Amino acid sequence: MKSAWVVRHLAFEGLGVFAEVLEQRGYRVRMFEAPVTDLAELDAGEPDLLVLLGGPIGAFDEAVYPYLAGVLQWVEQRLASGRKLLGVCLGAQLIARAMGGQVRPMGVKEIGYAPLTLTAAGRTSVLAPLHASIPVLHWHGDQFEIPRAPRTSRPPPPARIRLSPLATPCWRCSSIWKQTLGRSRPGW
Repeated sequence: MKSAWVVRHLAFEGLGVFAEVLEQRGYRVRMFEAPVTDLAELDAGEPDLLVLLGGPIGAFDEAVYPYLAGVLQWVEQRLASGRKLLGVCLGAQLIARAMGGQVRPMGVKEIGYAPLTLTAAGRTSVLAPLHASIPVLHWHGDQFEIPRAPRTSRPPPPARIRLSPLATPCWRCSSIWKQTLGRSRPGW
């Protein structure tokens, strides 16, 4: 059975629809609570898939959440391993930071449902089932950018990059998925 390690930053954040998708794809899920787990003792390259969940924390908030420094080091190790990585919301911000990208406040909060509009690259990616589909929940106050990352979606204003592959096999997203994810990339 394939393994999926999930890093949770706050107890009320969970896998949501991802839990069913991972189960359907034959993954055994192991949850880690980032604030109380010594990630340095774990090999970031070990699981078949590493998922970094979100939360109402900024990727630059180490002063308030000192454990984030260790999570960033772990993300860097995972990226170096070349193994599958998915970042959702805060997880996506942490991937951006680990790659040297900017993460900063947007200046406004974006809360509500909106559809995703995919670029040409996005329409040929794992995100293709989401093009012009049902609206997804957006709950953002920060934005991030990755150096040299291909864009796969055009989010509604005011946010910037939201969904894009860093390189096969790493994905980051900042929308909260409600439906259609089960039709995503085979093999994940």
